[in-house]
Amino acid sequence: MFSGPGQGAGASAPGSRLVCANQSLLVSAAGEEAKMQPFSVSTWLRAPWTVIKVCGELDLVTEDTFRMVVDSALAVTPRRLMFDLSDLTFIDSRGLGVLFEAYHSMEPDDRMVMVGVRPRIQELFIVLGLAGHISIYPTLDDALKAELTE
Repeated sequence: MFSGPGQGAGASAPGSRLVCANQSLLVSAAGEEAKMQPFSVSTWLRAPWTVIKVCGELDLVTEDTFRMVVDSALAVTPRRLMFDLSDLTFIDSRGLGVLFEAYHSMEPDDRMVMVGVRPRIQELFIVLGLAGHISIYPTLDDALKAELTE
């Protein structure tokens, strides 16, 4: 059974909205409409960078697919990974684990950056200490401009 805002023991904070779809529960602050987006991950080369675009929810169900793509990108040296997270709507500890493993596998001459990280996800990166070690840019163009000049 689903309890909406202000209903039952699982009620959310005022101004939040609960949306239940495909057995996933999304909480959207300030009454924003939470949209379910199917998971997808794609890669392309923007020399010298491998761009990894992640869409939807990165969790236990989608971790293996994400891990295979990241592992393939890590096989190329030197490693220049640019994660475009602008369409990532959710990440759990499994997805974070893949990102941490990728970061810890980097050699001194390798580089890993994040692009388009949503504020709630960026808060996680800050709390976990990842944001202090990885550059985060608002857009792909900003990242490419900044990183190609370094």
